[in-house]
Amino acid sequence: MPEQGIIFKPGCVYQTQTPITTLDEFMTGAEMQDLRHNKLFGTVPNTGCAQCAIPENIGLTSIRQQLLNKPWASAENKIYMLDIFFGNTCNLGCIMCGPSWSSYSAEERYQAGMIPQRLPVVNNVQLALDTIDQLPDLKSISFLGGEFFLVKRNLELVDKIIQKNLQCTITTNASVFTEPMLEKLQQVKNLQIRISVDGTEDTYNFIRYPADWIQLNHNIDVLKNRLPKTEYHINTVIQLLNIQNLHDLLEWANKKIIPTHYQILSGPDYLSWKILTPVEKKNIVEMLTAKQSQYKITHKQRSMIQTLVDGIPQEEFDPVLRKRGIEFLSKLLAHRKINAQAISKQFGMLTELAEEIINTIKVKSVESNNTN
Repeated sequence: MPEQGIIFKPGCVYQTQTPITTLDEFMTGAEMQDLRHNKLFGTVPNTGCAQCAIPENIGLTSIRQQLLNKPWASAENKIYMLDIFFGNTCNLGCIMCGPSWSSYSAEERYQAGMIPQRLPVVNNVQLALDTIDQLPDLKSISFLGGEFFLVKRNLELVDKIIQKNLQCTITTNASVFTEPMLEKLQQVKNLQIRISVDGTEDTYNFIRYPADWIQLNHNIDVLKNRLPKTEYHINTVIQLLNIQNLHDLLEWANKKIIPTHYQILSGPDYLSWKILTPVEKKNIVEMLTAKQSQYKITHKQRSMIQTLVDGIPQEEFDPVLRKRGIEFLSKLLAHRKINAQAISKQFGMLTELAEEIINTIKVKSVESNNTN
């Protein structure tokens, strides 16, 4: 249970309205009973559901709505599935991620002067092991972090999965793995690996810094070879930084014969569609429409993109958020020493946004030189 709230599924964060400190209170307390009722019967997200309202507002299916279709959805006070936030140890600093989820991001943003102090590395493995033993009805475990292949004592978690014969889902950036872990995972009877990929080629490298696209492709092939019985999925966070590369990503995943799952970026809000001007959103919509007939993607994928075409223009432009987004991106990209040419290439048709970021970097560089 991270600081942000209670995790129900990857990307689904519930902000508790009152402190919940015990497992019994989580299962039987008034707030969680109300939340359970909302997830089963509600027509709009409950107060505290921080993210489901965002896709629902533009016509996309939210995690809350997905849960309603699950055969195990019921009002029983039993926990069959457990999503475990094992910690924030991670080797990548994905632009849309934050210090609470990634130790790399935490250190990088401290070094860049974007946060006032270093954040501790969190490890919840012992808590996870203890919690699993307290849930007799448990059938499935999902690990999210952080990067599962890097967290200390991760082998103990897999041992517990094997011991209790549980289904297991691992969300990973697939940038690194170890031989002992691969050998251990071969013993998991029902394993699903969700690989986080938000673009191809330079877009991937830009968003999931400092990951390498060529290395990712190699690692995916290794995983599929070593764990052939595993069910694989590509997880994508759709956002303004990869929207122009979305068709390429879907086509790549289809060629890899790996199903795609997506979620709309729900935070930080200063990287949302709201920072795009009406003209920029119009250009994005025209680009998405034009590409629909140029790529080999599935009917379901085309339908999802059409929903984006219909939904993105509904997000109102917020100049205050745009200013915050430019401030954030200029600081981060300057610290990473991403040059103006690379920024312009990544932002593509969002030329004005790219120019504002580049100019902000230049101004701050001059100010810093004058101060020194």
